[in-house]
Amino acid sequence: LDPMLPGNRVNAIFGFTDIRDFTFATEGLQEHVMLFVNKVAELTHRYVVASGGSPNKNIGDAFLLVWKLSSTRSRLQKDMFDAALLSVEKIILELGKYDDLGTFLAGETDENPPWKERLK
Repeated sequence: LDPMLPGNRVNAIFGFTDIRDFTFATEGLQEHVMLFVNKVAELTHRYVVASGGSPNKNIGDAFLLVWKLSSTRSRLQKDMFDAALLSVEKIILELGKYDDLGTFLAGETDENPPWKERLK
């Protein structure tokens, strides 16, 4: 491996998302925290992939998202910018439908999981 080899320039749109109050959710959900992260990841991946992007990396409460662009400015690039913004808007709107973690995770766990009381 030669680190001095010339690289290739890549034009891309990068998005970064972060789960707000993740520490609070982790403390409340405890062993069920992965249900929460996986559900957020599924939602994020669905909208990003549908818009032509790629979920690149997930570390705990953060997701790195990438939309690769062509090397020349074109209508296609503008469409990709619009698709990237629209996918993030859809994620925010989808998550905004839920009043709390219990509603978001409904059907994922027992009817009265122990974390429900801890998160009040």
